[in-house]
Amino acid sequence: SGHLQQPLIEGSLHLTDGLASDLDWPAGLESVDLMLLFQGQNAQLDGHFRSGQRGQGRLQGEVSWPDLTMTLNLSAEQLDVRVEPWARLEVHPQLQLRWQNQVMSLGGQVEVPRGRIRVRELPQVAVKRSDDVWVEGREVSSPAVSQIHMDVELILGTQDLQLDAFGLEAGVQGRLRIGNAMDTRGEVLLVDGIYQSWGQDLRLRRARLTFTGPIELPFLDFEAVREVEDVLVGIRVTGRADQPETEIFSEPAMSNEQALSWLLLGRPLQTESDENALNTLALSLGLRGVSSYTQRLGEAFGVQDFQLITEGDGSDASLVAAGYLNRRLSVRYGVGLYDEISRLAVRYELTRRIYLEAVSSLESSLDLFWRLDY
Repeated sequence: SGHLQQPLIEGSLHLTDGLASDLDWPAGLESVDLMLLFQGQNAQLDGHFRSGQRGQGRLQGEVSWPDLTMTLNLSAEQLDVRVEPWARLEVHPQLQLRWQNQVMSLGGQVEVPRGRIRVRELPQVAVKRSDDVWVEGREVSSPAVSQIHMDVELILGTQDLQLDAFGLEAGVQGRLRIGNAMDTRGEVLLVDGIYQSWGQDLRLRRARLTFTGPIELPFLDFEAVREVEDVLVGIRVTGRADQPETEIFSEPAMSNEQALSWLLLGRPLQTESDENALNTLALSLGLRGVSSYTQRLGEAFGVQDFQLITEGDGSDASLVAAGYLNRRLSVRYGVGLYDEISRLAVRYELTRRIYLEAVSSLESSLDLFWRLDY
């Protein structure tokens, strides 16, 4: 009843035994039971649901019109949340969502006491289009929500939240307060951590991320150490995440070369061959860390399976760049790290078992190879 633009609605709508699920959603809802009670220009919402094996929650809210104001309260425990392919978490949200005059407000608390986060590779990052970009001939639609106000407290790792990413295994603990535009205040600690780097298992003596601004730019304070006999050596990383500073330190103090030798070899430098092996290993590990970038660089120039690696040991070590120009033709170029002798090899596969290889170095050659697998 009432006017068309200001209707008065009386009655109720009851949803029972509902189910909402999709593989792309972080969590599915089961046994959904919602009651919507209409009272003129106002409606009251009350309901509960289950999620996963143990998760359960309650929804309460209110909607009024014609100004279309909405308030929704979510209270849940032990929600099984999946963030494919990176994480499986137990989440306890206590949130309030409010919408009025095209302004959305989100506040409350989200606790993540336990879970597993495993990161094997990061997604490719695209350049975001600036908000002031205007495309000629395309209509500009007004967003349904003009502003979002946020004040959410995030509590991490009160029980057992584990991170496994790029050689790092550690527990995660912390507390963050997330405001408008993902402006963040708080601190996250990595505890009881082991970092596999430089061919060693390094213990995290200190690992702290301090947030005082954009969530993607925390300040780092890390120390990963190795103890050999009475010597402690390690790597220290400090500064903002986009401009970190790395240094090697030791206790007792020693030169960087000796500290690096203790870190990688477990002993001091003794001969020139030790120094060469140390430099080659450090270069090899550094190249391994940027392998994804070198592959994309090669693809940009039309080279497939592009690799930048080290080969050989000691004084015979060399830096090699290799890749495929097409399905049959591959190129390798190497230069000695200590003798500066270069070597260029071009290989053409005639069949799966027969290929030609031309090599230009101190001596040049053209060879025909035949491969037999048995």
